[in-house]
Amino acid sequence: FKYFSEFVAKYGGKIVGKARSPINNVDANGKHFTADMIAGGNANGDGFESYQYIKTKGQPPVDKVSYYRYYQPWGWLVGTGVYLDDMAAENAASTWHQVGQGLVIAALLIVAAIVLGRTIALPIKRMTQVMRDIAAGRFSAEVTGANRRDEMGEMARAVEVFRDNGLKVAQLTEAEKTTALARAEERNAMMRDLKAAFGDVVD
Repeated sequence: FKYFSEFVAKYGGKIVGKARSPINNVDANGKHFTADMIAGGNANGDGFESYQYIKTKGQPPVDKVSYYRYYQPWGWLVGTGVYLDDMAAENAASTWHQVGQGLVIAALLIVAAIVLGRTIALPIKRMTQVMRDIAAGRFSAEVTGANRRDEMGEMARAVEVFRDNGLKVAQLTEAEKTTALARAEERNAMMRDLKAAFGDVVD
């Protein structure tokens, strides 16, 4: 590996400056990061280097991580770096974006739960009360939802049949009671007539 004393700094595809003897670059902690990258390229071919670098003139240095790779055909060490505060800002923006998406999804789930509650839970609750009324003999209970084309509609139509059959049985039972009372009255009248007739004969 050959080291040249001049290197070219590029940003966004454009040459923004040149420098001499970068091998002597030292960060705020006294770390010879350029020399370390050259040594790493010679030893391993590529690697990462962490150091501090002045991002804005007049401002304190910030943490930076660079990736470097030794390009053997040319004998060059090629590298690129990123400032950790830029990555933190990008991560924060991504996190807030994900939080916003999560809030939107949560709102949609709440709306869906409300809609399901109104279309399923409340009709089931009303249907349960109707079935209790019918079981208690209150056949005047109104069954709603029989015109629906889903499972709730099928349940409502089944409850209607159950209610109507219960009403018929109740009406039949009342008719039987009336008939039995009428027959008992007829028998009592017959017994009174027979008793009266028997008394006339004895006398």
